[in-house]
Amino acid sequence: MAHTIYAGVVSKKRNSTLVPSLSTTFDVVLKTPTSLHTPTFTINAATFPYNYLKWDERYYFVTDVTSVHYGLFEVSAVVDVLATYRSQILASTQFVSYSSLHGATWLPDTRIPITKNTHIAKNTANLDFASTTGAYVLSVVGQSGVDTYTVSRSAISSIIADLQDWCDTDVDALIEQIDPTSPETAIASLAEINAQVGLVGNAYEVAVQCIRSCHWVPFSRTLIDGADGTIYLGEYNTHQTGNKIINRVTGNVAISLPWHFSDWRRAYSEKMYLYLPFVGCTSLNVDELINLTSIDIKYSISPGDGQVCYEVKTGDHIIGTFGGNCKMEVPIGINQASSYGDIVTTLLQGAEKTVASGVKTAELAGQLNAFGSVASTAQTGFNAFNMVYNTMDVALSTNLSTIGGIGGGAGAGLDLTAAVISVANDTVIEPAVMTATMGQPTMKPVQLGSLHGYCQCANAHVAAPAELQELNEIDMYLNSGFYIE
Repeated sequence: MAHTIYAGVVSKKRNSTLVPSLSTTFDVVLKTPTSLHTPTFTINAATFPYNYLKWDERYYFVTDVTSVHYGLFEVSAVVDVLATYRSQILASTQFVSYSSLHGATWLPDTRIPITKNTHIAKNTANLDFASTTGAYVLSVVGQSGVDTYTVSRSAISSIIADLQDWCDTDVDALIEQIDPTSPETAIASLAEINAQVGLVGNAYEVAVQCIRSCHWVPFSRTLIDGADGTIYLGEYNTHQTGNKIINRVTGNVAISLPWHFSDWRRAYSEKMYLYLPFVGCTSLNVDELINLTSIDIKYSISPGDGQVCYEVKTGDHIIGTFGGNCKMEVPIGINQASSYGDIVTTLLQGAEKTVASGVKTAELAGQLNAFGSVASTAQTGFNAFNMVYNTMDVALSTNLSTIGGIGGGAGAGLDLTAAVISVANDTVIEPAVMTATMGQPTMKPVQLGSLHGYCQCANAHVAAPAELQELNEIDMYLNSGFYIE
């Protein structure tokens, strides 16, 4: 039985839905037996230069042409399932992994390799509180409690010098008022001196130990709120002024993010780092920043203890909080002298005491030894004085100490501006170049007839009036990648 086929020379991809126009016809017979999926036709023709056929409603690729003898050919073919069942394929809706339809700007194409070539960019923001000049912060026990001042370096030097003068002159003058020839008079004089100036029991030590701490911080002195006031060490007026610190200092700056890419590669091949003065460098989660153009940095500094806190955020979203300490302790070089109370108590107990620098050792020792020689005849009077001394010592004692040491200021030698640094790795090609050959990420259900060019589905199954083998081939093409043409 003769059949009519259409033949032609067609340029067509194996995995394409293209349906070509065929105009050349042949009357053929089927070789018996033969498969309708892979038929063999017997054709009478002088030549057969064709590679594509249509028989009935099916399209075929020519797989082999055999010349039986002159003017007679056997042509083997296989069904082109994508062209034959094109209408059913394009009418179906499948989950499309990659196609000419790009699903979203931020949808990554992880098939594209990244290279080791990097691009580095940095944006900075000035922090108005940071200063290499810095400020000296003096914490003292004053008339109303512990006060903290910003002071000049010269003021600190003057306070130290005045304290030494006070020890060398005023204290010695008070010693001379003690009459060692009369126990009763001496005791009364000591009690009066203690009551009036508070020197016995703590003496020089009280004023010195009222200096709780002194440190330097790399903060702008002009930004620190406060009011000028006279600095007291206990009841001792230093005649120096400082700016009494009232509040912490806060502020806010914004930094633009130095993105290199404007698409999904921000998350895939770009890293972002944040540098904060006195804290260091930390990595940011790019996934949280991918849609942002800038971040806000809120800072809070505490001049009194050198603490620096940062809150990095965007809108109401807090990206992270960071903290550090940048104070540098300033040792105040004062050798504390022993108090008169310590000396008196020691000598009355029969021990020897070396008098500290700033006190005339020989004179004081002589007077107190003379006083000690008559102590046994005035035990009642001394007990009365000792009670007064102990009461005053308890009232004045506040566990004061002078804190010294160096540390925490090294960070002032580094960058004092906040910075965001981007490190981006190139991709082998630009994502758009992939569209023609491998598509771009789509990742959603799409009707295939709305697409063109390369398309790859996931778990695709097409309903078509085809044999099982042909249905399997259709699904295989769709899931491995094909071209809609």
